[in-house]
Amino acid sequence: MTALGAVSHIDHGEGAPLLALHGGMGGADQAFLFAAALAPDLTRWRLIAPTRPAYGGARATAPTLDAEADRLASLLDQLGIGRITVAALSAGGPVAIAFALRHAERCDRLLLASAITGRMTVRPDLLRGLRLGRLAARLPFIKSFLRRRLAADPARAVRRLAGDADLARRLLSDPEAFGLLHALEQSLLTRSVARIDGTSADLHRIARLPPFQFEALAMPVLAIHGRADRVVPFDHAASLAARAPNARLLPIEHGRHLALFTHLAEARSAILPFLHG
Repeated sequence: MTALGAVSHIDHGEGAPLLALHGGMGGADQAFLFAAALAPDLTRWRLIAPTRPAYGGARATAPTLDAEADRLASLLDQLGIGRITVAALSAGGPVAIAFALRHAERCDRLLLASAITGRMTVRPDLLRGLRLGRLAARLPFIKSFLRRRLAADPARAVRRLAGDADLARRLLSDPEAFGLLHALEQSLLTRSVARIDGTSADLHRIARLPPFQFEALAMPVLAIHGRADRVVPFDHAASLAARAPNARLLPIEHGRHLALFTHLAEARSAILPFLHG
Protein backbone atom coordinates (compact mmCIF):
# COMPACT_ATOMS: atom_id res chain seq x y z
CA MET A 1 0.00 0.00 0.00
CA THR A 2 1.46 3.36 -1.04
CA ALA A 3 0.49 6.85 0.08
CA LEU A 4 -1.64 7.07 -3.09
CA GLY A 5 -3.29 3.66 -2.87
CA ALA A 6 -2.47 0.03 -3.48
CA VAL A 7 -0.29 -0.91 -6.47
CA SER A 8 -0.13 -4.58 -7.41
CA HIS A 9 3.41 -5.32 -8.56
CA ILE A 10 6.27 -7.78 -8.87
CA ASP A 11 9.49 -6.88 -7.00
CA HIS A 12 12.24 -9.20 -8.24
CA GLY A 13 15.98 -9.18 -7.72
CA GLU A 14 18.47 -7.00 -5.85
CA GLY A 15 20.48 -5.16 -8.52
CA ALA A 16 20.08 -1.77 -10.16
CA PRO A 17 16.41 -0.72 -10.16
CA LEU A 18 14.41 -1.11 -13.37
CA LEU A 19 10.74 -0.13 -13.72
CA ALA A 20 8.96 -2.04 -16.52
CA LEU A 21 5.55 -0.83 -17.73
CA HIS A 22 3.34 -3.16 -19.74
CA GLY A 23 1.22 -2.31 -22.75
CA GLY A 24 -2.31 -3.18 -23.74
CA MET A 25 -3.74 -6.57 -22.74
CA GLY A 26 -1.03 -6.71 -20.09
CA GLY A 27 -0.36 -6.90 -16.40
CA ALA A 28 2.59 -7.39 -14.07
CA ASP A 29 3.35 -10.77 -15.67
CA GLN A 30 3.61 -9.17 -19.12
CA ALA A 31 5.82 -6.41 -17.70
CA PHE A 32 8.09 -9.13 -16.33
CA LEU A 33 8.30 -10.79 -19.77
CA PHE A 34 9.05 -7.42 -21.33
CA ALA A 35 11.94 -6.93 -18.91
CA ALA A 36 13.20 -10.46 -19.65
CA ALA A 37 13.31 -9.54 -23.34
CA LEU A 38 15.28 -6.38 -22.54
CA ALA A 39 17.88 -8.04 -20.34
CA PRO A 40 18.75 -11.76 -20.49
CA ASP A 41 20.12 -11.74 -16.93
CA LEU A 42 17.49 -10.24 -14.65
CA THR A 43 19.51 -11.18 -11.58
CA ARG A 44 21.53 -8.00 -12.25
CA TRP A 45 18.44 -5.85 -11.73
CA ARG A 46 15.86 -5.07 -9.13
CA LEU A 47 12.84 -5.32 -11.38
CA ILE A 48 9.67 -3.46 -10.41
CA ALA A 49 6.82 -4.62 -12.64
CA PRO A 50 3.46 -3.09 -11.66
CA THR A 51 0.01 -3.86 -12.96
CA ARG A 52 -1.15 -0.49 -14.22
CA PRO A 53 -4.28 0.79 -12.45
CA ALA A 54 -6.69 0.55 -15.38
CA TYR A 55 -5.92 -3.18 -15.52
CA GLY A 56 -6.89 -3.90 -11.94
CA GLY A 57 -10.40 -5.22 -12.57
CA ALA A 58 -13.41 -5.30 -14.84
CA ARG A 59 -14.68 -1.93 -13.64
CA ALA A 60 -11.30 -0.22 -13.54
CA THR A 61 -10.87 3.20 -15.12
CA ALA A 62 -7.68 4.90 -16.23
CA PRO A 63 -6.51 7.78 -14.01
CA THR A 64 -4.90 10.84 -15.54
CA LEU A 65 -1.33 10.40 -16.71
CA ASP A 66 -0.08 12.70 -13.96
CA ALA A 67 -1.96 10.70 -11.33
CA GLU A 68 -0.57 7.42 -12.65
CA ALA A 69 2.96 8.84 -12.74
CA ASP A 70 2.58 10.08 -9.15
CA ARG A 71 1.34 6.67 -8.05
CA LEU A 72 4.45 5.07 -9.53
CA ALA A 73 6.60 7.59 -7.66
CA SER A 74 4.72 6.73 -4.48
CA LEU A 75 5.39 3.02 -5.09
CA LEU A 76 9.11 3.75 -5.43
CA ASP A 77 8.97 5.73 -2.17
CA GLN A 78 7.37 2.74 -0.46
CA LEU A 79 10.09 0.44 -1.83
CA GLY A 80 12.92 2.78 -0.85
CA ILE A 81 14.01 3.43 -4.44
CA GLY A 82 15.26 6.84 -5.56
CA ARG A 83 16.45 6.95 -9.16
CA ILE A 84 15.41 4.23 -11.58
CA THR A 85 15.61 3.21 -15.22
CA VAL A 86 12.15 3.31 -16.79
CA ALA A 87 11.16 1.04 -19.69
CA ALA A 88 7.77 0.89 -21.38
CA LEU A 89 6.13 -1.22 -24.05
CA SER A 90 3.42 0.00 -26.43
CA ALA A 91 0.54 1.61 -24.49
CA GLY A 92 2.79 1.96 -21.45
CA GLY A 93 4.66 4.69 -23.31
CA PRO A 94 2.54 7.71 -22.30
CA VAL A 95 2.81 6.83 -18.60
CA ALA A 96 6.58 6.35 -18.87
CA ILE A 97 6.98 9.72 -20.62
CA ALA A 98 4.73 11.43 -18.07
CA PHE A 99 6.83 9.96 -15.23
CA ALA A 100 10.08 11.05 -16.91
CA LEU A 101 8.77 14.61 -17.29
CA ARG A 102 7.00 14.92 -13.95
CA HIS A 103 9.64 13.12 -11.85
CA ALA A 104 12.72 13.82 -13.96
CA GLU A 105 15.02 13.74 -10.93
CA ARG A 106 14.12 10.07 -10.42
CA CYS A 107 14.29 8.86 -14.03
CA ASP A 108 17.86 7.74 -14.73
CA ARG A 109 17.16 6.79 -18.34
CA LEU A 110 14.09 6.04 -20.48
CA LEU A 111 13.64 3.10 -22.85
CA LEU A 112 10.60 2.89 -25.14
CA ALA A 113 9.76 -0.18 -27.23
CA SER A 114 7.03 0.11 -29.90
CA ALA A 115 5.67 2.83 -27.64
CA ILE A 116 2.82 5.27 -28.07
CA THR A 117 4.28 8.75 -27.63
CA GLY A 118 1.32 10.96 -28.53
CA ARG A 119 -2.31 11.14 -29.54
CA MET A 120 -3.32 8.23 -31.72
CA THR A 121 -6.38 7.09 -33.63
CA VAL A 122 -6.69 3.32 -33.44
CA ARG A 123 -7.39 1.42 -36.66
CA PRO A 124 -11.04 0.28 -36.98
CA ASP A 125 -10.06 -3.38 -37.44
CA LEU A 126 -8.19 -3.33 -34.13
CA LEU A 127 -11.25 -1.87 -32.40
CA ARG A 128 -13.43 -4.60 -33.92
CA GLY A 129 -10.96 -7.19 -32.69
CA LEU A 130 -11.10 -5.70 -29.20
CA ARG A 131 -14.90 -5.92 -29.19
CA LEU A 132 -14.77 -9.56 -30.28
CA GLY A 133 -12.12 -10.21 -27.65
CA ARG A 134 -14.37 -8.70 -24.97
CA LEU A 135 -17.15 -11.10 -25.95
CA ALA A 136 -14.80 -14.09 -26.07
CA ALA A 137 -13.29 -13.22 -22.68
CA ARG A 138 -16.70 -13.60 -21.06
CA LEU A 139 -17.35 -17.04 -22.58
CA PRO A 140 -15.34 -19.68 -20.69
CA PHE A 141 -15.58 -22.29 -23.45
CA ILE A 142 -13.88 -19.95 -25.94
CA LYS A 143 -11.06 -19.19 -23.50
CA SER A 144 -10.65 -22.92 -22.88
CA PHE A 145 -10.53 -23.60 -26.62
CA LEU A 146 -7.87 -20.91 -27.16
CA ARG A 147 -5.73 -22.30 -24.34
CA ARG A 148 -5.97 -25.83 -25.76
CA ARG A 149 -5.08 -24.62 -29.25
CA LEU A 150 -2.06 -22.71 -27.95
CA ALA A 151 -0.89 -25.73 -25.95
CA ALA A 152 -1.35 -28.06 -28.94
CA ASP A 153 0.54 -25.88 -31.42
CA PRO A 154 2.63 -23.18 -29.72
CA ALA A 155 4.50 -22.50 -32.96
CA ARG A 156 1.28 -21.35 -34.66
CA ALA A 157 1.18 -18.08 -32.72
CA VAL A 158 4.86 -17.41 -33.46
CA ARG A 159 4.28 -17.88 -37.19
CA ARG A 160 1.32 -15.49 -37.06
CA LEU A 161 3.23 -12.84 -35.11
CA ALA A 162 6.25 -13.08 -37.42
CA GLY A 163 4.21 -12.51 -40.57
CA ASP A 164 7.18 -13.69 -42.64
CA ALA A 165 8.16 -17.30 -43.33
CA ASP A 166 11.91 -16.74 -43.03
CA LEU A 167 11.56 -14.78 -39.79
CA ALA A 168 9.22 -17.44 -38.40
CA ARG A 169 11.81 -20.15 -39.12
CA ARG A 170 14.51 -18.12 -37.36
CA LEU A 171 12.27 -17.57 -34.34
CA LEU A 172 11.34 -21.25 -34.12
CA SER A 173 15.04 -22.13 -34.06
CA ASP A 174 15.80 -19.58 -31.30
CA PRO A 175 14.72 -21.11 -27.96
CA GLU A 176 14.86 -17.82 -26.06
CA ALA A 177 12.89 -15.70 -28.55
CA PHE A 178 10.38 -18.52 -29.12
CA GLY A 179 9.95 -19.01 -25.37
CA LEU A 180 9.33 -15.32 -24.74
CA LEU A 181 6.76 -15.08 -27.53
CA HIS A 182 4.99 -18.23 -26.36
CA ALA A 183 4.89 -16.96 -22.78
CA LEU A 184 3.54 -13.63 -24.04
CA GLU A 185 0.72 -15.39 -25.88
CA GLN A 186 -0.10 -17.37 -22.74
CA SER A 187 -0.20 -14.20 -20.67
CA LEU A 188 -2.80 -12.66 -22.99
CA LEU A 189 -5.24 -15.41 -22.01
CA THR A 190 -4.86 -14.64 -18.29
CA ARG A 191 -7.40 -12.33 -16.60
CA SER A 192 -8.55 -11.35 -20.07
CA VAL A 193 -11.67 -9.45 -18.95
CA ALA A 194 -9.66 -6.98 -16.87
CA ARG A 195 -7.05 -6.72 -19.59
CA ILE A 196 -9.58 -5.88 -22.28
CA ASP A 197 -11.24 -3.30 -20.04
CA GLY A 198 -7.84 -1.82 -19.23
CA THR A 199 -6.91 -1.72 -22.90
CA SER A 200 -10.18 0.06 -23.73
CA ALA A 201 -9.48 2.63 -21.00
CA ASP A 202 -5.98 3.16 -22.41
CA LEU A 203 -7.31 3.68 -25.94
CA HIS A 204 -9.88 6.17 -24.71
CA ARG A 205 -7.13 8.18 -23.00
CA ILE A 206 -4.67 7.89 -25.89
CA ALA A 207 -7.19 9.36 -28.32
CA ARG A 208 -7.18 12.56 -26.23
CA LEU A 209 -3.52 12.89 -25.24
CA PRO A 210 -2.12 16.42 -25.12
CA PRO A 211 1.30 16.84 -26.80
CA PHE A 212 4.36 15.97 -24.73
CA GLN A 213 7.30 18.35 -24.35
CA PHE A 214 9.94 15.95 -25.65
CA GLU A 215 12.55 18.73 -25.51
CA ALA A 216 12.36 18.55 -21.70
CA LEU A 217 13.47 14.89 -21.60
CA ALA A 218 17.04 15.55 -20.50
CA MET A 219 17.87 11.95 -19.54
CA PRO A 220 19.25 9.42 -22.07
CA VAL A 221 16.41 7.98 -24.17
CA LEU A 222 16.37 4.92 -26.42
CA ALA A 223 13.39 4.33 -28.72
CA ILE A 224 13.08 0.97 -30.47
CA HIS A 225 10.40 0.64 -33.13
CA GLY A 226 9.60 -1.54 -36.12
CA ARG A 227 9.23 0.29 -39.40
CA ALA A 228 6.35 -2.04 -40.33
CA ASP A 229 4.44 -1.54 -37.06
CA ARG A 230 0.74 -1.35 -37.99
CA VAL A 231 -0.45 -0.89 -34.38
CA VAL A 232 1.67 2.11 -33.34
CA PRO A 233 3.09 3.99 -36.35
CA PHE A 234 6.88 4.33 -36.60
CA ASP A 235 6.48 8.13 -36.51
CA HIS A 236 5.77 7.91 -32.77
CA ALA A 237 9.38 6.89 -32.14
CA ALA A 238 10.88 9.06 -34.88
CA SER A 239 9.18 12.22 -33.61
CA LEU A 240 10.35 11.71 -30.03
CA ALA A 241 13.91 10.86 -31.12
CA ALA A 242 14.11 13.96 -33.29
CA ARG A 243 13.14 16.30 -30.46
CA ALA A 244 14.47 14.82 -27.20
CA PRO A 245 18.03 16.13 -26.74
CA ASN A 246 19.68 12.86 -25.64
CA ALA A 247 17.60 10.38 -27.62
CA ARG A 248 18.67 7.57 -29.91
CA LEU A 249 16.36 5.76 -32.33
CA LEU A 250 16.82 2.10 -33.28
CA PRO A 251 14.59 1.35 -36.28
CA ILE A 252 13.89 -2.34 -36.86
CA GLU A 253 13.58 -2.93 -40.59
CA HIS A 254 10.47 -4.99 -41.41
CA GLY A 255 9.72 -5.18 -37.67
CA ARG A 256 6.10 -5.22 -36.57
CA HIS A 257 4.59 -4.25 -33.24
CA LEU A 258 6.48 -6.93 -31.29
CA ALA A 259 9.80 -6.13 -32.97
CA LEU A 260 11.57 -6.31 -29.61
CA PHE A 261 10.64 -9.99 -29.34
CA THR A 262 10.86 -11.00 -33.00
CA HIS A 263 14.20 -9.23 -33.53
CA LEU A 264 15.59 -9.95 -30.08
CA ALA A 265 19.32 -10.03 -30.85
CA GLU A 266 19.22 -6.86 -32.95
CA ALA A 267 17.27 -4.98 -30.30
CA ARG A 268 19.54 -6.15 -27.48
CA SER A 269 22.62 -4.96 -29.37
CA ALA A 270 21.42 -1.44 -28.55
CA ILE A 271 19.51 -2.11 -25.33
CA LEU A 272 22.27 -3.70 -23.25
CA PRO A 273 24.85 -0.91 -23.72
CA PHE A 274 22.10 1.62 -23.05
CA LEU A 275 20.93 -0.05 -19.84
CA HIS A 276 24.46 -0.39 -18.52
CA GLY A 277 25.25 3.25 -19.23
